[in-house]
Amino acid sequence: MDFLRLNKIKDVRNFDTIPYVPFITRLCAISFLIFLVLKLCGVITWSWWWVTAPIWMPTCIALTLLMLFVCLERNEQQSNKIEKPAQRHHQLTEMLVEREVITHEAEAGELSMDFQQLCRKLAEMVKMYDQMAKQMPAGEAKDLAEDFSDQIITTLSLCDGCTAIINEPTFDAHRHTPVPFSMAEDGTPIQSFLRMGIAINDQVIIPAKVKIS
Repeated sequence: MDFLRLNKIKDVRNFDTIPYVPFITRLCAISFLIFLVLKLCGVITWSWWWVTAPIWMPTCIALTLLMLFVCLERNEQQSNKIEKPAQRHHQLTEMLVEREVITHEAEAGELSMDFQQLCRKLAEMVKMYDQMAKQMPAGEAKDLAEDFSDQIITTLSLCDGCTAIINEPTFDAHRHTPVPFSMAEDGTPIQSFLRMGIAINDQVIIPAKVKIS
């Protein structure tokens, strides 16, 4: 796909390969010469802007089309940044559901290593979505990234062996992340929880986002 896209870009830059471009170029040049001769001979009283229109008008149109092409290309790249992680998120969520069924058959209180690794991969997905949300301006894409993070955390909180970090009275740097970020000390009262965290076997894989007093 990237190779085909690169070829399209090369074709756009190479104007000789675009149909009718040589004809249009010659037509504009001939039109300009005709208008110039008529202007100098006094046959027409047009403004020089209109006399030179066959030169600058096609250039403006070409630049407008080029800017439109660049904007569409950037929008497509931005969409791919969201769609590809989203597909990965759905795949990992499906794997999580399958692993959850398997762990029900394991001994009580013990999680399989595969399940723990899957949970940690999902935690990495949450970090990735959080980083993407920080870099994005406010809008639909930012809200979508934050929504994916919330969905993953909600799914993990419902799994056996995963403990939700929420409604704790005091701040713990190992379990909480202050928003906005600050060097808070352990034991500081927590004002509110902005997003719950997740722990596995007392190991925090996703710290909770909190607002401290």
